Amino acid sequence: PPLGYIRNLIAGMQEGLLELAPDAQFMGSYGVTATFESGYEVMQSILEEDVDFDIVLSLSDATSFGAIQALEEAGIPPSDVAIFSVNGEMLAQRYIRNGYYLRATVEIPTSELAHVSVGAAIKLLGDGTLPQTIVLSRGQVFTPEMLEVSPQD
Repeated sequence: PPLGYIRNLIAGMQEGLLELAPDAQFMGSYGVTATFESGYEVMQSILEEDVDFDIVLSLSDATSFGAIQALEEAGIPPSDVAIFSVNGEMLAQRYIRNGYYLRATVEIPTSELAHVSVGAAIKLLGDGTLPQTIVLSRGQVFTPEMLEVSPQD
């Protein structure tokens, strides 16, 4: 995704957290790609640096899954860390339902995003102009309440 999109996503996640927890302190922002491996490596690094944290804001469910693997290997229980993520993948929904590290994930309307992106590219190729901002519909937010919490698997 474009850097501007990522910056806006990060800013939105931080603003949302501060609305709910005004005293929250951000311990760092870590450059990751949206992959399991990247999430795993960054979380291992954070754990090795002995950073004190209890919330993770992740830019993708895949990155969250890697971070969860590192947390599991370090013996850190799901009750000690709350992860909030983006994509709304089925595995993320199951983790949320079971209270397994993930507390919420936001589904991105990918088909709408793809449609808008291709339309924008075609306009630009035809020497058209684009509006300054393109608004997408709001994605579904998956929380334990929304998914009906069930006992852990």
